[in-house]
Amino acid sequence: MAQYIFKRLLLFIPTLFIISLITFFITVHTPGDPVDRMLHNTAQAPEQSITSIFGNSIEKQRTLLREKLGLNLPLFYFSLRSAAAPDSLYKIFPVNERNTLSILVSHFGNWGLISNYYLNLSSIKKNIEEQKNTIPQRNLNSLSILSKMLALVSELKSTSDRHTIESKLRMLKLLSLETSAVIRQSIIELDQNFTLLTQSKKSINSYIPVIDFHPANQYHRWLFGDGKMTEGVLSGDFGISYSTNQPVMTFIFERLPWTLFFSIVPIMLAYLISIPLALRMVNRKNMNFDKRMSAFLSLLYSLPVFWFATLLLMLFANPSTLQLFPASGVRPLIYMEDDFNFFSKLLSTIPYLILPTICYAYSFIVIFTRMLRTSLLDTLSQEYIKTARAKGLTEKLVLRKHALRNALLPTITLMAHVFPMAVGGSVVIESVFTIPGLGSGIYESIQSQDYPVMICIFTITGLMTLIGYLVSDILYAIVDPRIRFQ
Repeated sequence: MAQYIFKRLLLFIPTLFIISLITFFITVHTPGDPVDRMLHNTAQAPEQSITSIFGNSIEKQRTLLREKLGLNLPLFYFSLRSAAAPDSLYKIFPVNERNTLSILVSHFGNWGLISNYYLNLSSIKKNIEEQKNTIPQRNLNSLSILSKMLALVSELKSTSDRHTIESKLRMLKLLSLETSAVIRQSIIELDQNFTLLTQSKKSINSYIPVIDFHPANQYHRWLFGDGKMTEGVLSGDFGISYSTNQPVMTFIFERLPWTLFFSIVPIMLAYLISIPLALRMVNRKNMNFDKRMSAFLSLLYSLPVFWFATLLLMLFANPSTLQLFPASGVRPLIYMEDDFNFFSKLLSTIPYLILPTICYAYSFIVIFTRMLRTSLLDTLSQEYIKTARAKGLTEKLVLRKHALRNALLPTITLMAHVFPMAVGGSVVIESVFTIPGLGSGIYESIQSQDYPVMICIFTITGLMTLIGYLVSDILYAIVDPRIRFQ
């Protein structure tokens, strides 16, 4: 058994590696720019501004934050490109402009002309912004024209369709008649550069594939860290939250204990209740108790969890009925003094945990009981059960000693799926009872597009699934001595 467990733990390594690859590529291909999102959230933080952290220049802020997040590095250990494309295209930001340049290279294959076209656009944008800053605010017509031109330049930087570019260039030339000679000349040069680009022919380099190797890359930094800004995922550092600009693991450690509690305790409670209940139902098969309990379990299973949770709150946390338990939260709102001992803190916290624990446990109790009852009935039809009865053993002893162990195997199989189910199903329960767990963390991170937090939670869920499979295999051997893992 020890050798089998060791081999299974070794298999965790490639599995977690595949999970890390999937989660990493999900992270880097999510829509939006994390830098802009973090700068926006920082600007809205109380008593904290972007300029107080990074300086006065917006572009400097973006550059420093990209270096902090490692976005200025290539994506992976190797990349494939055509010989016509530059090997430093990954350094261009924003990402949509980089993608536009990549498409233009694939269409035309002349990086020199494409680079000139892109630099001309950047120069025109700078000139328009400078002229806009010199015009008085009362000159609304000129300001409106310059604003339209800035919008057109931004659209051109993100557009790769030839006809769209030509259309917007014509609009720019018309609007430039109302601007300075410098801007007019720059737009004429831009139009000429794009005309040369469309007339150029692809070189042989456009069809030659080139593989670039990058020892320093985003995935390596994400996995192993850089020794400065991050320690890497393998060290438990999942980066910085886009919403709070705080380490992700700080957010996780605050919520993980509650999720583990509401995953482990209800499951243990479900096993403690479902095993004797299923034995009693089988012992009284087709009698009134069995029929009524089967109907009750079917009814209980059909209740939506949010409705059942709301019903518990209305009955047992409502001043109009029975206010036996608090309505929300996981601990008293009053401050617990440091001299409070463990049992004092526990007694004051338990009332907050009872109703959520019932909501977590009731569906597991129904599933385990129904599955165990079916498995017991199937096991009781086996030949060795008939032999045990022929020896004169009581029905209770036959059930508990001979049938129960084999009947537990299908129920144990659920162990691998219970922990992920508990985390995924906890979103509704944690929202109803205001529990600060991973379920509500998933919901909040999806709403705010906080992808590092989402990836961390999903990675933890995957790890819990692997542990669940291992625990299931170990319990197989404990419950059934005939099972041996070689």
